[in-house]
Amino acid sequence: QGNTKLEIMEGKEGPFCRGLTEREVTSAEDVLKLMRKAQQNRKVGETKMNKQSSRSHCIFTMRVNAKATVMENGTAGQIDFTGKLHMVDLAGSECAKTATMDKATGDDAARERERMNINRSLLTLGRVIQLLKESSEQKSNRRVRIPYRDSKLTRILQESLGGRCKTVIIATLSPSVTAIEESISTLNYAQSANGIVNKPVSSSFMAIGSGSVMSSNTMSSESPEGLSVEHWHEMECRLEYMKAQVEEAQGALARKHLQQQELVDRVEKVESEKLEAEKKLFASQMQIT
Repeated sequence: QGNTKLEIMEGKEGPFCRGLTEREVTSAEDVLKLMRKAQQNRKVGETKMNKQSSRSHCIFTMRVNAKATVMENGTAGQIDFTGKLHMVDLAGSECAKTATMDKATGDDAARERERMNINRSLLTLGRVIQLLKESSEQKSNRRVRIPYRDSKLTRILQESLGGRCKTVIIATLSPSVTAIEESISTLNYAQSANGIVNKPVSSSFMAIGSGSVMSSNTMSSESPEGLSVEHWHEMECRLEYMKAQVEEAQGALARKHLQQQELVDRVEKVESEKLEAEKKLFASQMQIT
C-alpha cells in the first residue's frame, strides 16, 4: 500500500513479489470481490488522451489447488493438481507529446515519471518477446539470453512468456484517427508475441496408500517411489537459482566482450591516426629537403 517498494524474490515456485496480500477464496464471487478491490486501489490519473488513465500495470494472480481420487494397482490414491493464472492489464505506451496535459499542473512531474516507467517496462517486455520469437524460429541449438531480469514485469511473467504454460494476449486498439501510430505499434507488438512457442506442462502430485508422493512428470519404472514434494520444490528452486546465475554470468561476459571490442576499436583508431601523422610528417620532410 502507499509507496511501499515491492521486491521480486525467487521462491520454490518461481519469482514472486514480497509484500503483496494473498487471500484464500472458495467461490467466483470471492474472486470478483478481490478484483474489484484491486481495481479501486489501482492508481489512475488524467492525461491529454484519457481522463481515467492507468498509471501502472496490474497483475492479478490466482493459485488453484484441486484434488482427485484415483485407483493405482488396486490402492486408492489422491492426485493434487496445482496451477497458477496471471491476469495482466498492461498500461498503454504513452508519447510525451500526446499524453502531457496542455496546462501545467503540480502532477506533471509525477505523470512524467509514471509515463517513463510504463514505457521502460513495455520496452523490456517487447525486447523479451522479440528475442523469444527469434529463439523459437532459429534452427540452431545456440542459446539466446532472454533479459527477464531487466524488469519486474517480465520477471514475474517469465513462465508465461516462452515457458511451460498457455498464454493468451488481447490487443486493444482505438478507432480514432489520432491514435493510428499507437494502433500500429500495438499490432506489431501482438504479431511478435504470436511467434513465441510455449511448452505447457501439467503440474500434479499423486499420494498413494500410506502417503508416498509422486510427481506426474517423474513417475516411471526407474523411480517407483517418486520424489517428495519438499525434495521436488528444492530441486526446482536450485534449478532456478542456477539459471539465474548462468544468465548473470552470460550478461557479464557479453559486457566484457563489448568493452574488449570497444578497446580494440580505439586502439585501431589510434594506430590509424598515428600512421596518418607519420605520412604527413614524412611528406613535410620531403618538401623541406
